Amino acid sequence: MVAALIGHLSCGDAFGPPVIEEAARRPVIISSDTGVEMDDMWMLAHVALSPEFDLRGVVTAHGPVIVMVTDEGNVSAQTVPPDTVARAMAAIARSVLDHLPITDKPPVYAGADNPLENKDTPSPSTGLDFILRESRAYRSDERLTILMLGPATDVASAILADSTIVDRIEVVAMAYNKWPQGTDVFNVHNDIPAWQILMHSRTPLVVGDSTVAATNLKMTRDKAKNVFAGQGASGVYISNLLVSWLDNNRRIADVVTGDPDSWPVWDEVTMAYILGLTAQETYPRPVLRDDMTFDHTNVDQTRPSITWITHIDSEGLWKDFSGKLEAARLGRE
Repeated sequence: MVAALIGHLSCGDAFGPPVIEEAARRPVIISSDTGVEMDDMWMLAHVALSPEFDLRGVVTAHGPVIVMVTDEGNVSAQTVPPDTVARAMAAIARSVLDHLPITDKPPVYAGADNPLENKDTPSPSTGLDFILRESRAYRSDERLTILMLGPATDVASAILADSTIVDRIEVVAMAYNKWPQGTDVFNVHNDIPAWQILMHSRTPLVVGDSTVAATNLKMTRDKAKNVFAGQGASGVYISNLLVSWLDNNRRIADVVTGDPDSWPVWDEVTMAYILGLTAQETYPRPVLRDDMTFDHTNVDQTRPSITWITHIDSEGLWKDFSGKLEAARLGRE
């Protein structure tokens, strides 16, 4: 897809972003627990700034914790979320979009506030209605891409509500600890039945796990400031999301990375994939057990495979993010 886009790029003016024909823009939806930590916010900003992607909308999910964010991009410590957590996260997503130098902001919808109650019943929400409505325009040879950065609740609900959607969507997700074991501490853990529904479906599925993200996407406070240096208020806002996260989570950062001043921007693994900045392998799709380990025995070879990301060009990714922010900012001046 990315290679195909190159032929549709034109130079544009000296101070604006390249012009991309509407038909060449890859349609995407973000399904995200925006507000749990800073990585979803960076990912949302990066996609919204990218002219080669048509961000059709954002669906916010549930999560066990939430942060507050100031207008300067300062992230608070995590707290227990309200019962209407998806709506609270939708407000955070809208706030992130409001701090970007973009004119056309995608709509934001609240998804389910809780995991699935069972494997047969979808969780109703405005986010689910949007996914179903938006997907109807696509087909198996021209799919809608869902970037899934949180629990699979809303995507699984869409599969339960309309089984034909698996022939119109593809999912690129940040999930699991590593191949071939599986396991997980957050995104899958927050709704295991939903992930079992997704894994069992024939929906095309790409996964970037926490191991590849922790290895390739570590960002220090100094590097964040350097990546977005000279990018005005939006650059300060974006870099502050990382810096303030580290200020409040030095102990966790030290446990995860061995450095209290660095943190993996986990969800950017999905952006790296759709930009063509990853290496990956394709495997038979395993069965997800209740303990989140993979069962590779007796895998049905006729079922869809799973694509697993193995490496990320992080320098290319950060250059892309910074360059798009600069292009958008100059285009507004």
